[in-house]
Amino acid sequence: MLAGDADGQAWRNRIVGYGEEAPDNLLANPRNWRIHSKLQQEALAGVLNEVGWIQNVIVNRTTQHVLDGHLRITLAMRHGEPTVPITYVELSEEEEALALATFDPIGALASAEKETLDALLRDVQTGSQAVQEMLAGLAETSVMPYGDISTDRHGQGVSSTWDQVKSVDREQLILGDLEFSIEADVVRQVRERLEAEFRQKRQPYGVTMAMLLAAGLASCA
Repeated sequence: MLAGDADGQAWRNRIVGYGEEAPDNLLANPRNWRIHSKLQQEALAGVLNEVGWIQNVIVNRTTQHVLDGHLRITLAMRHGEPTVPITYVELSEEEEALALATFDPIGALASAEKETLDALLRDVQTGSQAVQEMLAGLAETSVMPYGDISTDRHGQGVSSTWDQVKSVDREQLILGDLEFSIEADVVRQVRERLEAEFRQKRQPYGVTMAMLLAAGLASCA
């Protein structure tokens, strides 16, 4: 018996329906904490262009908030997609918070079986440069290259609702228990620096972010 199975209760099916909706009609979750790097956005767009939809956006009917799929919705709006596929669930606000907090981190706990991964990647063909870069990083490190930034909130939890993606002036940031807005151009420069350090040195985003914060503190001393 696996840990967490001791109660012996059957798992409830919380899915209550399926459908399609216009992406701009969907409600971004105000507590979405993920940040999506330029590489991740371009890689996902590349896969959608080559393969299409293979996973639904998840919407909680109780709150009408999106639970999973914020980036797919953003890309669909940019691409002019008339609808996106939806899986509807029915969760309480407390259950929604738990689901939102654990979707990506649970997946990030998986490790890679390198030989199987290498064999898989030898069979993968893509014309997208962004997907090629992502897979190259995956092959070298056996971890998702942007997993650190998309699943770790330590010092860099940034909301990524499409309302803020469309804003050209400011972005909302969360640092620990502090929440504040900052010029979008500054955020863009930080993202570019994080991506550049990863591409050149395979340096995790968290390490680069810590160095930038330390340099900023030193300059203010």
